[in-house]
Amino acid sequence: MPYADPRRCPDCRSELTGAVERCPTCGLALRHPLASELFGALTSADALLAELRRASAAPTATPSDSARAISRSGVPLSSSPSKTARRSSVATR
Repeated sequence: MPYADPRRCPDCRSELTGAVERCPTCGLALRHPLASELFGALTSADALLAELRRASAAPTATPSDSARAISRSGVPLSSSPSKTARRSSVATR
């Protein structure tokens, strides 16, 4: 259910019929400038929620996934040399 729904009161979520000045259930002013600002904020919240749902559905690497990848291949996933490798190459010069 979206947060920004012009058919529902943004406060009590009662169904609204037609263009009403106030919610018939809770009395919230629906034609006030702040009501328009609230509707915009709720629309933004709906967009953010949709984006978060997409991000949550996307596969992400967990530390345990990285550890399994390293143990299988024996090669670190990072392309930069480790501090230990840099120190040993300096020591052998």
